[in-house]
Amino acid sequence: MIGSRDEARHIVPLLTRANAIYRRYLGGTPARVAYLIGSEMPEGARDAAKHRDAVIINWPSMRGQRETFAKAMRKEVDNNFSHAPQNVRDEMLNKMMAGFQNQISSNGVPSPFEAGTIQHELGHLWFASTYVSEGSQDTQELARSGNQYGTSAPDWLDEASAIVLETDYLTNVRRKRVADTVGSGNDELIPSLLELTSMTHPVLSVDRELIPMHEGSNISIGVNIRPDRKISGDARDSGWFYAMVRAFVDFLIDNSGDPLVLKSIASELAKGASLSDWLASSPHREDFGGSVDEMDRMWRAWLRSYREYN
Repeated sequence: MIGSRDEARHIVPLLTRANAIYRRYLGGTPARVAYLIGSEMPEGARDAAKHRDAVIINWPSMRGQRETFAKAMRKEVDNNFSHAPQNVRDEMLNKMMAGFQNQISSNGVPSPFEAGTIQHELGHLWFASTYVSEGSQDTQELARSGNQYGTSAPDWLDEASAIVLETDYLTNVRRKRVADTVGSGNDELIPSLLELTSMTHPVLSVDRELIPMHEGSNISIGVNIRPDRKISGDARDSGWFYAMVRAFVDFLIDNSGDPLVLKSIASELAKGASLSDWLASSPHREDFGGSVDEMDRMWRAWLRSYREYN
């Protein structure tokens, strides 16, 4: 951890907790991480991190977060609402920033949303370095290509590895979205197993610009504002995708009784196998009905009877 003592007091427990969760659900020893707050790398720190085979994560300071998001949002508002008077666009931006303010740290203390996001991003990094041949250094390049979100693994698995590391706060947000989706009675929002596991991440379905959190950062944000839809997004937006992936992880663990079932799947898919291949050779084959078709039937039935976790 590279930052002030006050920042370390709040961030280090998140890193420790994420490490323990990763070991529980994905197994093995996560890659070493040098966690840098802000963009100023102390002299010698980069060489020390490399000597320890640590991947450097540049996380923005609170001020850096505000400035980056304000810049990104301003560009999107000006591009999509160029016909609106300047004072109207300014008011739109102020309202968006007010909502964003609740999601970032205050007085050095990460908000519940930010704490969950920190652990989420660690999941992406550790998954890439453990299971994906390209390694963590290529995740941004893959995302920038527009053809892949994160690593070369299936998007649902790439997100599952990060979602499973989230804090209780974000986990409850995901599960509430599942409960609301099921409660809507809209069967179009209940994806088949084939659909979910072959789905492209929704963020790639819209134009967006990846903006580094600050110069030199390996953490980027994507901001997109579309005047032709509500701010809350489409029914099948990124929030829906995250919720369905969270539900699928819960389904896998519930039916197998094995907290490391995600590790088993990741290990096989990293070798180029399909979910069907994994199931055919898995000791959990009968836990999922013995075939992908039966697993799909069980998944849909489980999802339709879903009750929000406590």
